[in-house]
Amino acid sequence: MKRQCELCEGQILNHKGKRPAACTKKSTEVVDEISCWLNSGNSVKRLCATSVGELRVRGTRKANVVALYSLIGRTAENGEHELDDLLRKLTPFERQELLDLSVPELQRIFTLKIDRLNLNAQHLLRTAELPTGISEEFHLLLTSYQDLLIRRYNILIDKKHSRSPDYVVRSMYKPISFCVFLTENDVTTWGQVGNSELASFLEASETKLSTCLKRFIKYAQTKRNPFKKVSERRPRRGGGAIIETPRPQIVHPSELASYLSNLRTICDDPHYLWAWFVCKMGLTVKKAYDLTLADLSINEQGRCVIRPYEAWIVLPKSIEKIVLEEASNIYPVWKSASEERLKKLRLLASVKKTPEYFSRLYLQNKAKILRSSAIYAMMENGHLDRVTLKTTIGVSMPTLAKLERLFSVDVHRRLDPDFIKLRNTHITGEAGHV
Repeated sequence: MKRQCELCEGQILNHKGKRPAACTKKSTEVVDEISCWLNSGNSVKRLCATSVGELRVRGTRKANVVALYSLIGRTAENGEHELDDLLRKLTPFERQELLDLSVPELQRIFTLKIDRLNLNAQHLLRTAELPTGISEEFHLLLTSYQDLLIRRYNILIDKKHSRSPDYVVRSMYKPISFCVFLTENDVTTWGQVGNSELASFLEASETKLSTCLKRFIKYAQTKRNPFKKVSERRPRRGGGAIIETPRPQIVHPSELASYLSNLRTICDDPHYLWAWFVCKMGLTVKKAYDLTLADLSINEQGRCVIRPYEAWIVLPKSIEKIVLEEASNIYPVWKSASEERLKKLRLLASVKKTPEYFSRLYLQNKAKILRSSAIYAMMENGHLDRVTLKTTIGVSMPTLAKLERLFSVDVHRRLDPDFIKLRNTHITGEAGHV
């Protein structure tokens, strides 16, 4: 059955019993090759079609993005000035969608234009849609709590913190589910809610008491900011049996190096770089995913350095080559661009996989063990100062304390052997006879 392409005027023939979203899919046949954007002489139109074929979004968002690419492609035929005028008319959220969902080649074009035109691009904060079947009290409670989350999100963004545009939606999921459950069980006011209702909800949903739900309950009970930390004096633990905490799992540094070498043979450069950040530098998968071009720089010696946390680190030449290539593909003039612009460009933008999928596929769901192993290897090579490790790669003090237990000696009480000999000579009284 023939149908019109969602992007251009071309005709698509369904193939193999499937209904594909774009002509770039293997299960389609393009009937009208002349009007297909993939065969267009205009590079922007051709890249728009490629980007639509690689979209990983659905529903209303996908329809809006396809319409946006259609508008971009048709405008590009009229010249660069018309395309610049269109980018000026777009909202900051639409510009950010183009940067997030375009293929690397088109993303580079948009980035250069947005920077040259001094335009802003910003993620759109998503809010939760409140259910209509709950009581008025619960509806007002959820509304006020969502307003609190929105204010907190704006404050954090103004203070240069990073938060996902889904921050509010994720924080509201459990509170909404809880209120719907209460309504279905004939509870209409918060005064009727107790521990038994909460326990019934957790049992029915087969889940644990999450932090999001804890904060909502605290807000509902006190009407105060649940994010504000209240200092509480912890009771002193009395004497008794010593509680043995489990030792952290690691793999030997030689096994870690062999595993990373095997990844090098099966991964392309961007995927290997992501794995190297985890298995060699000791970053979390999410932190490596969030690295931006603002975290890169060129030092006085002309070497590329990276700042995963607070301190700058010189990269090995083999990794430096990959990093410079990725940065240049994303934004060729990154070395002279403003930091505000570079903060919006991820270093691993060419990798279209989520951190969860990457961890499962390439790291075999052992990202935490591999990261701990990388940090242990650093410590074994003599990098034992806690403050240095924290400011360099952002590892927490509790994690370092656990890894230190794997060593047979106290790593903070190492003394030079010659000093020990001099000390022993002095203690034994032999120093005065020398």
